[in-house]
Amino acid sequence: MKVDNDFKERIKIGCLFIFQSYKVLTGSLLLMFVPQECNNELCSITEPFNSSNIISNIALSFNMFSIFSFLILYLVELKREHHCVKRFDIDHSVSDNVNLPEEYTERVEMYNKYYSSTVIGTSIVYLINIVFSSIIIFKNYAGPQTLSAYISYLILIIMKLYNCYYIASMGDLRILSSYMTEFSSFNVMDNDYVQRKITSNVHIESNKSNQSEQIENTEQTNAEQTNAEQSNNNNGKKNKPPPEPIMSDITVAVLN
Repeated sequence: MKVDNDFKERIKIGCLFIFQSYKVLTGSLLLMFVPQECNNELCSITEPFNSSNIISNIALSFNMFSIFSFLILYLVELKREHHCVKRFDIDHSVSDNVNLPEEYTERVEMYNKYYSSTVIGTSIVYLINIVFSSIIIFKNYAGPQTLSAYISYLILIIMKLYNCYYIASMGDLRILSSYMTEFSSFNVMDNDYVQRKITSNVHIESNKSNQSEQIENTEQTNAEQTNAEQSNNNNGKKNKPPPEPIMSDITVAVLN
């Protein structure tokens, strides 16, 4: 049986949804999944439900409310994604700013507005969740394991919300997928790098030229000094008087 491209896209979206659901679950229920200390031992996963602390109860409520908010976000997201997979396709040779047929424009604009509003609402709820959960978590701080788990869960959720916000901020008629991303190929030279390379080569050639000129000037100066010294030596030899003859004692005696 031949599998069409739409079915492949739906399978990919479904797998990514399951993976992201796990991240959202652990990242929203911070009181349950971040290690904390209770009576000199690690708290159990059900400990937050037995607490009588008002702030702890508020934090737990926003843990649950965050899950509910993300559930609504995913429903809107998947509905939007299904609409796009069914009616549109992906062609990397075409610009993202595509002119849609008029009969599809209103529906796309509606889905994008719903998606944008849901992203903003979910972000606000999760921000409040972080504030109240942080108070309880660091009150029951259990060491580095608490901090590492807390930061890890926050990063997972913040990355998800950032991607959603980026997609929602692209405009009412841009149809960016929330799940399907493309790998980019580095297939051209970077202009900044090329310019730096050219400038660097010019400097190197300029330095080499200056060094060559300095060497030539030094050699010329040395040659001139050598010629001057040789000339002075020759002139000294010409001006020097001839040596007097040396007479032996026998010659002096004969002359006398």
